[in-house]
Amino acid sequence: YLAFAFSISAQPRKGIPPQTKNAPGAQAMLVDTSKQAVKNDSLGRDSATTRFGTLRIASLPDSAAVVLDSGSKGETPIVVDSIPVGQHTVLVKKKGCFVKKITVTVLADTVQDLTVTLIRPGCLVVKTDPAAARLFLDGKESGLTPWENAKLKPGDYTLRFEHEQRSTIERRVTVNEGACDTVSVSLPFSKMYLDSVARERQLQDAQKRKSRRTTDFAVFGAFLVFGLAILLIEASSSK
Repeated sequence: YLAFAFSISAQPRKGIPPQTKNAPGAQAMLVDTSKQAVKNDSLGRDSATTRFGTLRIASLPDSAAVVLDSGSKGETPIVVDSIPVGQHTVLVKKKGCFVKKITVTVLADTVQDLTVTLIRPGCLVVKTDPAAARLFLDGKESGLTPWENAKLKPGDYTLRFEHEQRSTIERRVTVNEGACDTVSVSLPFSKMYLDSVARERQLQDAQKRKSRRTTDFAVFGAFLVFGLAILLIEASSSK
């Protein structure tokens, strides 16, 4: 029995080589090897499931800053690679131009070309006769004339002018890219105002006629009294 027990205890433990069983750091080597295997397996799964694409971005004019998903990438023309597939937001901006925002879907293992045309603002100066007319730009009140805006997007706009004593007028104007256009408008008197002026004149004329009649009656009365006085004096003298 003792011989049998000794032979069992003398057997090396399964899975651990006899020469490394009692070697310093043997247990640590096994643990580290296991962790590295898990890490390699994780990296293998990530590389298998994550796919990327490439954007080749150009702009007119060039040397515009490119921002991809809030991250600055440089200036155009530029090639941005290793972009995860899916939707991304691209901002292209340059001083003196409007910022261009684009939503693009990046495809796996594909190089996509993206050319952006940047637009320069236009300038519009508006003057009216008389001044201080309320200006409405495409239905939105924008201030009093004279008025100027140097950051308008090129295109067609509707201007409406309102003034207390003048007719409401609308004008269609075109703002050109990189140019400054001036619009001058003469606002005629409104019919309501002209009617009120006519009524005021009629009232004034009526008052003048009434005043003249009153004056005429006063003068006539004065002459009448004067004539009667003379008659009375003559009558008294004859007696």
